[in-house]
Amino acid sequence: MRQLRISLPNNRYRRIAGLVLGALVGLVFGLVSQLGDRFALPGVPLYQPPFGPPGNIIMVTLAAAFLGVLVAWPVSGIKGTFLVAAGSAAAIIAVSLLGAKDLSGKGLVQTVAGIALLLPFWGMLVPVLGALRWVIDALEEAQRDRRPLWRRVPATLALLLVVGLVGLTTLYPERGRDLLRRMHATLVTAQTTGDIPPAMEPVDRFSAHLDDSFELSWEGQSIERFRIPRPGRNFDTHSAVIARYASGWSLVCVYITAEEPPLCRSFDVLPR
Repeated sequence: MRQLRISLPNNRYRRIAGLVLGALVGLVFGLVSQLGDRFALPGVPLYQPPFGPPGNIIMVTLAAAFLGVLVAWPVSGIKGTFLVAAGSAAAIIAVSLLGAKDLSGKGLVQTVAGIALLLPFWGMLVPVLGALRWVIDALEEAQRDRRPLWRRVPATLALLLVVGLVGLTTLYPERGRDLLRRMHATLVTAQTTGDIPPAMEPVDRFSAHLDDSFELSWEGQSIERFRIPRPGRNFDTHSAVIARYASGWSLVCVYITAEEPPLCRSFDVLPR
């Protein structure tokens, strides 16, 4: 009779693999999401909160490494995936609720909505973290079976490729990039020539901030919060470019179409 060779789970290796793989996943996602628009819009100063591209990449990498360790920690892959997905969903909701200044009025509505979104967020995170745990388990099994390195790489590369593709979905669409280029060209021309563009003439104190440095962002949703009067035609395609100046002053320009002059307004504090 042949004696079966049974190998026990290698907890230490699995957790280290979770740390390293999680960091790689975060690094790939961070690089794509933070640098993709900069490659597509060379020379355009983009607003990328909260820490700018380098800080954001580091933050995402560390957060993903931490999640990788948490997912890999239990021996049971199902337990690790479901518990970490629940904890991550709760953390996402909690962070979003911190933006509410109080728990009255709109803040209370946001709290109730956040609690209602907890289950859907959990459901979305389960397959993502499940894929991460599956690759971690595959690496641990390959290590226990002493498989060659080249047989361990494909699953990892496939996961990183999927993460990179997901990162691409966070980038600005082409129409947003076009408006960012137009806004940047308009503001740079105004700084160079000293002439105020016609769209900026109604804007309070635009000339006072003409030479200040600025960062741009594009928004295609919830632009009604800027309370800029606009025509009702092609309402669904309206979008806004926001210029945030180093002084704290902001300029918001709503574009009805790319060819028409934008409708602009200044803000000392941007509405949330």
